[in-house]
Amino acid sequence: MRSGFVSFKSSRIHYLQTGNGRNVIVAFHGFGEPARTFGVLKNHIEEHHTLIAIDLPLHGDTSWNEGLELLPTDLITIINSIPEIGTNSISLAGFSMGGRVCLSLFELMPDRIEKLILLAPDGLIVNPLYRLATRSKWGNRFFYKTMKDPGWFMKFANFLKKAKLVNKSVHKFSTEFLKQPEARMALYRIWTLMNKFRPNLKKIKSLVKSRNTRIVLVFGQHDRIITPKLAKRLSIGIESQCELIILNSGHNILNERNAGELESIFNS
Repeated sequence: MRSGFVSFKSSRIHYLQTGNGRNVIVAFHGFGEPARTFGVLKNHIEEHHTLIAIDLPLHGDTSWNEGLELLPTDLITIINSIPEIGTNSISLAGFSMGGRVCLSLFELMPDRIEKLILLAPDGLIVNPLYRLATRSKWGNRFFYKTMKDPGWFMKFANFLKKAKLVNKSVHKFSTEFLKQPEARMALYRIWTLMNKFRPNLKKIKSLVKSRNTRIVLVFGQHDRIITPKLAKRLSIGIESQCELIILNSGHNILNERNAGELESIFNS
């Protein structure tokens, strides 16, 4: 994939491109991942498509100097500044956190979006902890202190596991993650940065219906983080515009094993 940069204020935004076709797909990765996770598709994009994967702020090779705030309108400005995109119609693809980004962008520029490819997308339900940690000043301060010293939260997570209120895989992932100081502060910074991306599903459904926008929802059958049953939160009421695909996978959909199926999804 070819590498490029564009400027945004005092920052440099990195992106990767494969293909040179007129149908442009702008892709967004998941939390803590780089744009190159879409490299699994580099040999699978047909000649009439162009895939552009953007390193979101605090990720990959993007150099971000604008503090811990990113507005959806900022990201639209960044997209428009990429020469291969400009102000043309595009499709959006997003994995996990990137799916929430796609939904938020669609809400602001629905007439420009031809298709949404949502891979195990975040944003279909609001995690109460995320709401508490990012949507109020005191909550965000408490979140910061917890990431500095997560002892109480580790005990709480153990309680939830014993009470069978959280599954073992989520508990294991959370506790292992919280043992890493750098990872904890990255979580605080990224969650705080991305908190303005709050898709309104009711409004999005109305826009999809009025514009007959095509949506492809892709989930991993064994995903315990963003489960396939969440698809209904978006698809109910717009079934004729939504296609649901379940892969034999966990949460990490973007891998070589799924490359063939992803090829069909992205090129259709």
